Amino acid sequence: MKKVINGYEILISKDSIVLLEDKEIIGAADTDFTVMTDEELADFLLYRGYGEEE
Repeated sequence: MKKVINGYEILISKDSIVLLEDKEIIGAADTDFTVMTDEELADFLLYRGYGEEE
């Protein structure tokens, strides 16, 4: 599933997020990214340093 979160175009799978612009993979074996809301994804990316706090 492809989305734009925090200004980043991302590709979401069950255990990873791919930042298409940076070609970086963020993985977490114990996390299912496909069931996260857009707000949860934004918080997760912000925690990992992608995006800015408002």
